[in-house]
Amino acid sequence: MSKLLVKKGLELAETELTQIKESLQREFKVPLPSGKQLSNTLFFLLVDKDEILAMGGLLKTEPVIFNGERFRLLGFVNVIANDKGKGYGKAIMTNMKEYLVTQNITGIGFCKPENKDFYEKCGFSINTTSTPQFICQKGDKRIKNEDGQYIFYHDSSDNFMKKVLDNPGKDVYIPPENLW
Repeated sequence: MSKLLVKKGLELAETELTQIKESLQREFKVPLPSGKQLSNTLFFLLVDKDEILAMGGLLKTEPVIFNGERFRLLGFVNVIANDKGKGYGKAIMTNMKEYLVTQNITGIGFCKPENKDFYEKCGFSINTTSTPQFICQKGDKRIKNEDGQYIFYHDSSDNFMKKVLDNPGKDVYIPPENLW
């Protein structure tokens, strides 16, 4: 019988951290987040006994600056179903969306075009054109997501994504712990 656990990054048990690290390496070839990013991530884990079946994280992303306004968003990170095709990934995404709704917070993520149908089935809106507006400023360097990803999102009462979509020529500045 599987169950959902929601834990802050610094509250994860060593066995959970090990499994997350292995999944991230296998799926994305990236290391386990450390320091500030780990402490600012809320993990959603679908577990059966001590085995993580699927996981995802919501990363506190602030300040996001757009058109002179500051926003606090949660960014989707590291969504992985360790056993594909069983609905585990959808269960994680559904619970993450419910969290955004109950907290009235906008959530955004970036996905490959071939994965957009999955996020739509999980109840998210998709935008195929606004990704180039998102800029990460590191010193003098402006970094853009230039690998053709789409945005999936849940907009809250702050109407962040509506504002972005209504202003296609304006840049969105996200913090250095970027979402892609």
